[in-house]
Amino acid sequence: MEEITPMSSERRRTEKKLLQTKVIRGKGEADFFLEADFDFSGNPFFKIESVDTWVDVYDVNVIKGNKVIFNAWVYKNIIYKTSTQVGQIDGIVTVNGGIEHITQRIPLAGYIDIKIKDKECINPEEDIAEVIDAYVIDDVEENLIPEAITNAENQLLIPPLYRYSALHEKMCVKVAVKIVRWEHVEVEVEDQHC
Repeated sequence: MEEITPMSSERRRTEKKLLQTKVIRGKGEADFFLEADFDFSGNPFFKIESVDTWVDVYDVNVIKGNKVIFNAWVYKNIIYKTSTQVGQIDGIVTVNGGIEHITQRIPLAGYIDIKIKDKECINPEEDIAEVIDAYVIDDVEENLIPEAITNAENQLLIPPLYRYSALHEKMCVKVAVKIVRWEHVEVEVEDQHC
C-alpha cells in the first residue's frame, strides 16, 4: 500500500492558459533641431521670467525600412515682464510693468530608425509604434531688436536698460519610440482548487 504524504495528497495540477500581450520588437530615439521666432512688437519684454516647454506627439506610424514617422507639436510658453513706467532717483532705477505671456505651438515631424532585436524586419501591417518619451532637451534664447528704456523725462538710463521686440528660439527635442506586436503566449498555472 502506498504511503500518503501531504504532498501527494494535494496532487498539484497545472493547466495551460493563453495570454495576449504586446511584445517589444525594437526601439529607437533621435534628436531634432527646431527654431522659432517670437514677435513681441505689440508689447516688448523687459525680462523673461520663466519658460515652459512640452512636446505632444499626436501621430506615430510604422513604415518600411525599420522606421517610424511621427508628427508632434512643441509648445513653448514664455512668461515675461514689461516696462510701462521707469523712474530714477539718486541713481536707483525702478521699473514698473505687468507680467504677460506668449505661447506658441510649433510643428515638428520626422522619422526615427528602429533597432531590431532579431534579423526580422518590422511589418507595418502587424507592428504598432508607441511613444516612450518626448521632451525638449535644452533651448537657447536670443533677444532681438533691443530698444533702450528711457525714464519719465525721456532720458536714457545710465547704464542703459533694454526692452526687446523679438526673440529667436533654438531647441533640441528628443523623441523615443518602441515597436510592439500583439502575440499570444501559453503559460502553465497551478490549479488552485479549494
